[in-house]
Amino acid sequence: MNISKIAAAAMALTLCVPAFTACGSKESTNSNNSSSSKASSGIGEKAFKDMAGEYTCTSSIVNIRAEGYESKDIKDRFVSKTIKISDDGTLTMEGKEHKMTAYKSENAYNTYLVSVDDSGNGYDGKSFNQIYGTKEYDGPSYFMFTAKGTDQDGYKVEKDTIELYFSPEGTQDWFFALDYSKP
Repeated sequence: MNISKIAAAAMALTLCVPAFTACGSKESTNSNNSSSSKASSGIGEKAFKDMAGEYTCTSSIVNIRAEGYESKDIKDRFVSKTIKISDDGTLTMEGKEHKMTAYKSENAYNTYLVSVDDSGNGYDGKSFNQIYGTKEYDGPSYFMFTAKGTDQDGYKVEKDTIELYFSPEGTQDWFFALDYSKP
C-alpha cells in the first residue's frame, strides 16, 4: 500500500470519527426504533430527498488492518459500480437494500451523517462507539454525504459525494472506504 493511500485512510478517520461524536439530539437517541429516530430528528425526510439518486464509486481504500483483502480485488468489486439512494431512506448496494437513518453533520465539510440501520454500527444519535458493524454483518456501515456547492475551506464541492465505510462479515471494523459521486 503506498503512502498516499495510508495518508488518505488516516485523514478519513480523522474527519469522520469526530463528526459522529457530537451530532444528534436527545430526541433522536431511540436506537430501537429507527422510524421514530428519523421523525424526531426532523431531518430524515429532507435528508433523503437531498441525497436521492444514483452514485458511482470513484475510488476505494483498504484499511491497513484488513488482512486478506487486496486493494485490486476491492477496486474491481466496487470502483465504477453504482449505489442508489431512494427518498424514503433506502440504500441499494450490490443488489441488497438497507434502511438508513440520517443526522445533521456537525462537521462543516459534510452535510449529513447516515447510519445503515441493520449494520449495528453503534451510532446512537449522539455518539459513535467505534463499532462499524456486528461480526455477522457484511455491508455498508455508515457514510458522510456532502452536497454539491459545500465550501470546504475555499474549495466548492462540484458534485454530491458520499464517503462510505464498509464492514465485511467477521469484523467490527471498517475494512473498505469507498468514495461515490453523482454523475
